[in-house]
Amino acid sequence: MKNLLFISCAIFFTSVISCKKETVPAIIGQWRNTAIYTDPAQGGHGWETVTRFNEIVTFEPDSKFRFITDVPGSRGIYIFNPSSKDLRLNFENDPAGNVIPSETRKVESMSEDQLIITFVSPVDGMFYKSVYSRIN
Repeated sequence: MKNLLFISCAIFFTSVISCKKETVPAIIGQWRNTAIYTDPAQGGHGWETVTRFNEIVTFEPDSKFRFITDVPGSRGIYIFNPSSKDLRLNFENDPAGNVIPSETRKVESMSEDQLIITFVSPVDGMFYKSVYSRIN
């Protein structure tokens, strides 16, 4: 009887453990900017397809990020809150030692293949919406 109880418990816990999957946040990976929207009401141009100098952003599992265009760009640590869709980017200082302020962006939508992020630029105060396609 003890053996039967032990085997039943072992099967139950094995099935519970095997059903538990570790989920990787969908934001992790490498993304290429394919389109950008700037608000025409604030002097922007609406939707524009990015054809040159695509921005590539990589979000690592260890919460590090980096931006690259035609040259290495900003990097730092990110915090993504899936429930509020807030994406906090804490930038490292640039090579000259200049402090780059942190930014909070909003993930408007995210699928396996597409990421749309909105933000107000701290540089010019304009509203931007960027569409990214997954590279890997």
